[in-house]
Amino acid sequence: MQTIYFKKAIRNFIFIFLFLTFSSIALSEDNYDDRRLGGDFLQELSTAEHRGMGVSFVGLVEGANSLGNNPAGLALVEENNSVSFNLTRFPRTIAVFSKLNDRDKYEDHSQYDLSPFGAELLNYVYPFGRFGTLGLGVVLRHEGRFSRVDDEGKAVNTFPENDFAVILGYGKKLAPGAYIGFDAKVIRSKVQDLKGDDYLGRGYAYNVGYIQRMNTHWRFGGVIRNLSNGLSFSNKEIPDKLRKDLIVGIAYQRENQRHSQRFGLDFKFPFKEGVNANIGGELWYRQLIGIRLGYVRHIQKRFEPILHLNTGDVAMEERLWITEGLTYGLGLRLHNLEFNFAYTPQRKPEPQETEKLRLEKGNAVISFSIRNYPFPGGAL
Repeated sequence: MQTIYFKKAIRNFIFIFLFLTFSSIALSEDNYDDRRLGGDFLQELSTAEHRGMGVSFVGLVEGANSLGNNPAGLALVEENNSVSFNLTRFPRTIAVFSKLNDRDKYEDHSQYDLSPFGAELLNYVYPFGRFGTLGLGVVLRHEGRFSRVDDEGKAVNTFPENDFAVILGYGKKLAPGAYIGFDAKVIRSKVQDLKGDDYLGRGYAYNVGYIQRMNTHWRFGGVIRNLSNGLSFSNKEIPDKLRKDLIVGIAYQRENQRHSQRFGLDFKFPFKEGVNANIGGELWYRQLIGIRLGYVRHIQKRFEPILHLNTGDVAMEERLWITEGLTYGLGLRLHNLEFNFAYTPQRKPEPQETEKLRLEKGNAVISFSIRNYPFPGGAL
C-alpha cells in the first residue's frame, strides 16, 4: 500500500514539475512594454459560477466552463455533452483625481470616464470517451451604444468597440488523475483611437492547462493563457500585444447526500505589480441551492484615456488598476439546469501619493450564467 502511494506521489510531482517548467519558459519571453498590451477581454471569461467564488477556477473548472479558462477541465466530462451560457455586465466608471492647490485645498485635476461594457460566452463540449473531449465556444465583448446607422445614414449595426473570438478546445486524460487541455482562439478586435477612428485587429491565442488529482478530495490546477504573437492593427498607437499569465492553484471538494462543498485558491503570476490571489468556496444543500463567497485581489497596469480638467485635453495614461474585495454568488438547480448569479467588485485606478480618488460611478460587476448539469458534483 505504501509503495502504491509513493509511486502515485512521484507521478503527481513529475506532472506538476513539467507543467510549471513549461509555463516558466513561455512567460520568460515577455519582455515588452506593459503599455503595448491588448485583448484584455480574454481575461474576463470566468463565468458567474466561479466569479461568486472569488474568481477562483483553475482547479475547479469543468466541462463547458473550461473553454478560455483552464481547458484541462474539458477532460473531466466523460459521458455527457455540456452547454454553458454566461453574460457579464461591467458598469460605467467615473473616477476623479484631486490634488492640493496653492491654497492647500484639494482641487479636481483629472478624470477617467470609461464606458460600460458587456461580454457574452456560449460554450459547448462533446466527449468522445477515451479519445478525449472537444469544445467549441463563441465570445462577444461590446462597449458603447449599439448603432444601426452611421453619420451618413448607412447601415452598420455595430457597437463603437467590440471584440469577437471563436474558441476550439480539446481535453484528454493522460493518466489516472492527470488531465491536460488546449484551446485556440481566433480573435477579431475593433477599437477606436482618441480621434474616434475605427481600427480592426486580428490574431490568435492559445491556452494550455493541466489538472492533477492529488487524492479523493484535493486537486492541483494550472494554466498558461494567451500564448500569442499579438493582434494586427494598422495603427501602431493601438495596443497589439496580449497579456500572458500563469495561474496555479489548489481545489478541495467533498460531498454527501445532503451537502457538497468546494473550495479554491488561485495565484496569478508574474507578480509584477503585487500579489494577485483569488480565494473562495461554495456550499450546496441537497444539490438544489448553493451559496458562494470569495475574495479577489487583482492588480494590473493599464493604459486608459484620461481627461485633464484644467486644459480639457485627453491623453493616454499608464496607471495601476485594482480589483479587490468580497464576491458573492448564488446557484439554483432545476432538473438538469443550473442557474448562477454573481457579484464582484469593480476595478478602480490607484491614486498616487499626492492624489485623492473619488469614484462618482462604478458599482459592482454583475454576472449570470446557465448550464446543463449532467453529473452531480463534477467528475473527480
